[in-house]
Amino acid sequence: MALDRNNNRNIVGRLARRGVRAGRRTSLLTTLTIALTAALVTAAILQLTGTVNSQKKLLERAQHVIYMNLDAAQVQELGADGRVSEALRYKSGGGVEENGVFVQPCYLEPGGAEMDTYKLAEGRAPAAMNEAAADKAMLRAYGLPEQIGTEITVHFLNSEPETFTVVGLTDLEAGGGKQSRYSLILSEEYAENGPQLAGEPWMLMARMRGGANMQGPALEELVYRVGEEHGLKHQNVNPNNYYIDLRTIKANMVMGGVGFAALLAAVSLLVIYSVFYLSVGGRVRQFGQLRTIGMTQKQLRRMVKTEGWLLWALGAPAGCLIGTAAMLAFGPPNGWTPASGAVAVAAGLAACAAAAIYRRDVFEEIGYFDESHFAYLEDVDVGYRARIYGYDNVYCPAAELYHVGSGTSGSKYNSFKVKLAARNNLYLNYKNMPLLQLLFNLPFLLIGTGIKYLFFKKMGFAADYAEGFSEGIKTLGKCKKVPFRAEHIGNYL
Repeated sequence: MALDRNNNRNIVGRLARRGVRAGRRTSLLTTLTIALTAALVTAAILQLTGTVNSQKKLLERAQHVIYMNLDAAQVQELGADGRVSEALRYKSGGGVEENGVFVQPCYLEPGGAEMDTYKLAEGRAPAAMNEAAADKAMLRAYGLPEQIGTEITVHFLNSEPETFTVVGLTDLEAGGGKQSRYSLILSEEYAENGPQLAGEPWMLMARMRGGANMQGPALEELVYRVGEEHGLKHQNVNPNNYYIDLRTIKANMVMGGVGFAALLAAVSLLVIYSVFYLSVGGRVRQFGQLRTIGMTQKQLRRMVKTEGWLLWALGAPAGCLIGTAAMLAFGPPNGWTPASGAVAVAAGLAACAAAAIYRRDVFEEIGYFDESHFAYLEDVDVGYRARIYGYDNVYCPAAELYHVGSGTSGSKYNSFKVKLAARNNLYLNYKNMPLLQLLFNLPFLLIGTGIKYLFFKKMGFAADYAEGFSEGIKTLGKCKKVPFRAEHIGNYL
C-alpha cells in the first residue's frame, strides 16, 4: 500500500496518546485551561438557571390580579369567567395596634390548585364564628401560649372586645425576618356575619388561564379587560405588578445571560485554541520526522485533533464538576440544586408515551407526534416541545401500568431499534435545540455518540448504529425545527 494511502487509525490514536503523555507540562496547562473554561461556563449557565428557578418559584403560586370592591354577584360572575382559571375570595377589616403589633381581621379562602393564601404550621382553617388562625409571634406579643386552643381577645376600634379560639397557627418568622403586622384569619361565617367584616366589600384573587405563558404586557391587558367587562372601574383592578414585571424582564434577562455565557465561552475557547496552538507549534521537528517516515498530512491533522479531544475529555468534565460545586456553595438560594436539576430532567422533560396522559389542547398548540420518527424517542420529542412552550410533565407515583418494553421490535437490542434510535436521536436534538444550544452541547453530544457507538459495537450492532446515524445526518433537512421565540428562552434552561 502506498504511503499516502496509509490510514492506520490505531497507530494515529496511539501516537496521539503518546504525544499527550510526552508533553506533560503543555498538556497539563491545556487541560487546566479547558477545565477553567468549562467551570466558568457551567457556573454562568447554572447561575442563570438558578436565578430563573428562584423567580419561577415566586411566580408559580402567586395571583395575577386582585379585583376589589366586589359584591357577591360580581364575585360569582368573575369566578365563573372562562378566562379565570382560579379565584379565591378575600375580605379585610379595619386593624388595630395593641401589644406592640398591628392586627388586621380578615377572611382568606384557603389556597387552591394554583394559588397559595396562607400556610398553617399547625391545626386547621377556622370554620365557626368564633374561630381564628393566628401567627405564633402575634400570640407571643399578646403574652399567650403559642398553641391550638388558646383564646385571644382583640380590642377592635369602635366595637366591643371580641374573643376567638385559635384553631390554626401560622409561623411567618420561620420564613425569615421579624414581622410587625399580622392577619387574624377568621371564618367564612364571620366574613358574612361578623361585625368587623360583614359590611366590607369582597376582593377576589385570581389567576388567568394561560397567564403563566404570557408576557407581562399581554397579561396586564387581559386582567384589565376582564375587570372592565364585569363592570369594574380601573382603580378596582389591582394587577400583581411584581409578577408582571418579572414576566416582562425575564426573557430579556435570560437573553442577556445566555449572551454573556456565549461570549464567555467564545473568549475561553479562543484562549484554549491559543494555548493548544502554541503547544503544537513547538513540535515542528517531531511532525517533520513523522512526515519523513510516511505519515500523511491527513493523519497528522487527525493525530493533533485526537490529542485535542483527549485533553478536552480530561478537562471539560472536571471543569463542569468544579462549576457545579461552586454553584452549590455560592449559587442563588432556592435556585438550582442537583436534585432540582435531576427532577427537571427526569420528571419535567418527558414521559414514556406508553404510560402518559396528554392534554389535547397542548397537542393542538405544540403539534402532534412527529411521523418522521416512526418509533423510539417520539415521546421525548413531544415532551421536549411541550417544555419549550412552558408546560411541565407531572409524575404520578400512585399510578401503576404494565408495559412490554420493545414488544413491537421483539427484543431489547435489535437492528431495527438501534438504527431508528440512532437516527431519531439526531432528529430530537436538531429539531428542538436552537443553534446556540446545539453549539454549546456539541462536545457532550459527540462524546455521548462515541460512547453509544462503542457500546453497540460490543453488542454487535455497530453497523446498524452507523447506518442509522448516517441516515439521520442525510435527512436532517427534512425535519421541522421548533421555532425559537424570545418568550420561550427561559424554558430551555
